[in-house]
Amino acid sequence: MTRILITGFGPFPGMPSNPSMRLALHAGRLRRMRFAGITRIVRLLPTTWAMLDDVPRLLAETKPDAVLMFGVAGRRRKVTPERQALNHQSSLKPDADGGFSGSRARAMGMPQALRSPLDPLRLQVAIQALHVPSEVSRSAGDYLCNALSWQVIASGAPAVFVHVPRPRRMMRRKGQEERHGKRPRPTMRQLELAAEAALGHVVKAVRCLKSR
Repeated sequence: MTRILITGFGPFPGMPSNPSMRLALHAGRLRRMRFAGITRIVRLLPTTWAMLDDVPRLLAETKPDAVLMFGVAGRRRKVTPERQALNHQSSLKPDADGGFSGSRARAMGMPQALRSPLDPLRLQVAIQALHVPSEVSRSAGDYLCNALSWQVIASGAPAVFVHVPRPRRMMRRKGQEERHGKRPRPTMRQLELAAEAALGHVVKAVRCLKSR
């Protein structure tokens, strides 16, 4: 039985409603023939630096064949699969509990970056094919999204991190954003389509790995 761990984050300063929670739950509930025989384990993670201490136990308990991680990047306007995680974290950004990381390096003596094993470019193409704005991002930044991605990839688990923007507010029409010279944000429905594409990409990759 193939096991996919799917994660999303809870609220944090400046993001009282985190869409990555909804997308992780959505990906866990999807009923599609292509996901038959796939056990999906959804975990909604607190947006705290202390959460990282529990990641090894989470991976040991769930024993996933792959990990699909969602997070929100509030300033972005596209869905962005992350090319790599950086061995760097901010010591200046507070978490949901007001705490700060104690170090700027994620792991001493390790490489500066770890690349995602699950081909973010192919995932970006799959999302773009659904008419959802998407591009590959160079890295997951320096906050908890990056720290989680680093820890999971460093564990050896096939994994990919997907950042999503805030969804377009229902009361704000696409034309309003365009008149203000801004690229329209995706709707929540578009983000759900991207989440389904991401799950399909991960499942396909795992099946290929198992068939070798």
